[in-house]
Amino acid sequence: MNVGGVRIPVYNVVVIVVAAVAMVLLTLFLQRTKRGAAMQAVAMDPEAATAVGIHVGRSNAVVFAIGAGLAALAGSLASPMLYVSPTMGDSLGIQGFAAAILGGFGSIPGAIAGGLGIGVIGSFAAQQFQGYSDLVTFVVFTVLVMVRPTGIFGEKTVNRA
Repeated sequence: MNVGGVRIPVYNVVVIVVAAVAMVLLTLFLQRTKRGAAMQAVAMDPEAATAVGIHVGRSNAVVFAIGAGLAALAGSLASPMLYVSPTMGDSLGIQGFAAAILGGFGSIPGAIAGGLGIGVIGSFAAQQFQGYSDLVTFVVFTVLVMVRPTGIFGEKTVNRA
């Protein structure tokens, strides 16, 4: 496909659409269902969640199942674009973790912004610094985290003893 003079492979558009649909469904699940609210309550304070009648073990099992499903979806979408090997998830996992930190933990819009940021920085670095693109990406990432440690959409927390 040609969009504004930029050639985009059709499969990449499919990946973007499927990822966007998964993100919207996850956001709706977390914000609009009782189970989603319960899972967020367990993440914030398991003891208080237990006190109001939320089954923490069941909630953790659902979170694990959702996470495993999303990981399977991501792996099946990424494998046609990458050389499949037992260690292919290493670099993707590190980049995903960096995107979550850059966006701010606990923020889905932050994770999206962080992922886009890491992707744009990585693409620019790959064009300008070929063999050192990962190094440049993580140097820029490190500087950004030093400037804003809570991430783009992260909340400032105050610890009072």
